[in-house]
Amino acid sequence: MPSRTSGATPASPPRTSALSPSALVHAASSGNADSSSPGSLSGGAGGRAAISAQSRPTRALPTRLGARAGSLVHEILERIDFRRSEPEELARVVESRLRAYGFEARWGEPLAAAIADVLEAPLAQGGSRFRLADLAIDERLTEMEFTLPLGPEDGRRRLTPAVLASVFERHPSPAIPPDYPARLRALAFRAVAGTLRGFVDLVFEHDGRFFLIDWKSNDLGPSARDYRPERLAEAMAAHHYHLQYHLYVATLDRYLRQRLPGYDYDRRFGGVFYLFLRGITRGGGSGVFAERPPASRIHELSRILEAPEREARA
Repeated sequence: MPSRTSGATPASPPRTSALSPSALVHAASSGNADSSSPGSLSGGAGGRAAISAQSRPTRALPTRLGARAGSLVHEILERIDFRRSEPEELARVVESRLRAYGFEARWGEPLAAAIADVLEAPLAQGGSRFRLADLAIDERLTEMEFTLPLGPEDGRRRLTPAVLASVFERHPSPAIPPDYPARLRALAFRAVAGTLRGFVDLVFEHDGRFFLIDWKSNDLGPSARDYRPERLAEAMAAHHYHLQYHLYVATLDRYLRQRLPGYDYDRRFGGVFYLFLRGITRGGGSGVFAERPPASRIHELSRILEAPEREARA
């Protein structure tokens, strides 16, 4: 896949008014959100809770280990070879990271087993079928930093919840609840301009298509049944993860258009996966949200981010 360092990179020098994604929706929702920041748009990087890939106790780390355990799990996923070409690597990385984070060695075996389940779980979007275990290291880019323009800082064109809602109203899709535009209009952030900065947990290329993944540690319940599609749909809307991944996709689409001659969204972009780590099982069927937003929605969102007021009047 395109390297991080050649050509026009996704991240650019920040303006003085750079924001994090969480700043957009700091009061958008409350309750059982990802432990990094309830109700925020922040990615899965900070404050992740522990994986529980199945409901059996041997697959779980207790919630009492808290946010540091989540950061540990995320760091392990960044470091390991998903293909596990070296069989002992996963156990070795888990052991070293447990030690670095000050956790007891007894968690090594259940944590390694839970992560193995995540790697072996089937993922499907459109015509693509694969597992994380199918991905080579050189097909992955972890923690891709990005910036997105939110219109010029001249005070005349600023991004508002109503402007964002209009994009979803004009370009519906089955994965987006019909009431989601109304939820966006109710967001509690002021009109903003400048630059939005953030990180995408994982971007990868598979069979000629690009995908992105965000790891989520939301606690929706103690068993895999609590992570069925209908429960994930509720969490995606309640915590505005739909908006989050649209910002990510708009960033990646712009990046690929700049870097790949002849790039076309419909041919080369595969989709988005939100992996709710507590609910993923090796056999599949729980813990995975997937969508490939329509190109028309992503392209209009990109235009609005560059000139929000002008596009809102169009």
